[in-house]
Amino acid sequence: MVVAQVVCIYPPQRGGIGTVAAEYARRLKERGIDVRVFHPENTPSWFRIGHVAWTPSLILRLRNADVIHLHYPFYGADLFAAFAAWVWRIPLVVTHHMCPKVSGWRTPMYVINRWCVEPLVLRVAQTVFVATAEYAKAQQIRHRNLVVLPFGVDTKRFSVGRDNEFRRAHNIDADSTAILFVGGLDAAHNFKGVDVLLDACSLIAADTSWTLMIVGSGNRKKDFEAFAASLGIADRVRFIGSVPFEELPNAYRAADIHVLPSTNRGEAFGIVTLEAAATGIPSVVSDLPGMRTLVQHGETGLCVKPNDAAALAHALKDLLQQDGRREVMGAAARVMIERSYDADKLIGELIACYQNLR
Repeated sequence: MVVAQVVCIYPPQRGGIGTVAAEYARRLKERGIDVRVFHPENTPSWFRIGHVAWTPSLILRLRNADVIHLHYPFYGADLFAAFAAWVWRIPLVVTHHMCPKVSGWRTPMYVINRWCVEPLVLRVAQTVFVATAEYAKAQQIRHRNLVVLPFGVDTKRFSVGRDNEFRRAHNIDADSTAILFVGGLDAAHNFKGVDVLLDACSLIAADTSWTLMIVGSGNRKKDFEAFAASLGIADRVRFIGSVPFEELPNAYRAADIHVLPSTNRGEAFGIVTLEAAATGIPSVVSDLPGMRTLVQHGETGLCVKPNDAAALAHALKDLLQQDGRREVMGAAARVMIERSYDADKLIGELIACYQNLR
C-alpha cells in the first residue's frame, strides 16, 4: 500500500500538524506501508506565503498513491490534493486538525477556504478524521463519515522519570518547582498565550520557589523576554529555545507542572499535553473545546478560564503548594495515556480505516 501524506509543515520545521504527520509516517513505515510525504519544502509550487503553497504539481505527483491523506488546513494544496483524488480515483482521507484564528489581510483567504474550498475537499474525502468530537462540534466540522481518531504519544519515548541533568544545564535549583511551557514563540502562535502565562507567574508570591521553563523559539522571543523583565520575574524564567527532537522528553522529565494557556480555538488539541502526561506530570490548560478533553479536571490536571491570568495563577499556585497532589495527578495522567492515547494502538486504527476504503 502506498500512502501519500500531504501536509503544510514537516520536520525539521516545528509545528503540531507536522509532528502528527511525521509520527504517522514513521509508524506506518514500521508496519510495512510505503509512505510518501509531500510538503512545501519538497513539492514545487507556483507561489508560497508561509504555510500556504499553490501546488498544482500535486496532481501528477499523487497519481501512483493508493491512499491520499491530506492534513488540513493546507491552503493552496488542499484543492489540488482533492482534484488528484477525483481524477485518478484514489481514496482521499482528511485529518482536520484545526480551524485557524486569523485577522487582517489573511481574513478573506480564510473565509474563502472555510466556506468554499473546504466543503469541496470534504465532499471528495471518503473519511474525515478529527482528534475530538467536541472540537468538531464546536467548529461545525461535518462529514458523512466523521471518525474520531485522537493523536497519540510515544509512551516509550515519553516515559516517567526525573532528569536533574537538564535542570542543572539550565540553572534550575534542585528545590525549585519547575513549570514547563512548550510551543512556538512566533506571531503565528500568539494564541499559545505566553504573555498570559508570564502575567500569571508575576502574580505568584515571590516567596514561592518556582521556575518557568519556556521551550520554543520564534520572532517574538525577545518581546517575551522584555515582558518578563518588565514584570520583575526575569530571574525566574528560563527561555531555553528549541530543544532537539531526541532531547525533548528530558525537558518534560525536568519539570513538575506543564502549562498550555492557549487563548482561543486556534488551539484544537495540544499534543504537548499528552507528552507531559506520558512523562507523569499534571497539566494546567485552558478550558477550550478539544483541549479540555485531554485533562480530567482535578484528576490529571486543571482546566482554567482562557485568557485569564488571575485564574491561571490560582491554578498554578494550587499545584505549586501541593507536592503530593501533583504526584497523584501525574500518575493518573500516565494511566490515562496508556489507556487512550498510546500511539501504537491508534496507528492500528488508522491502518484499519485505510484498509476499509474503496
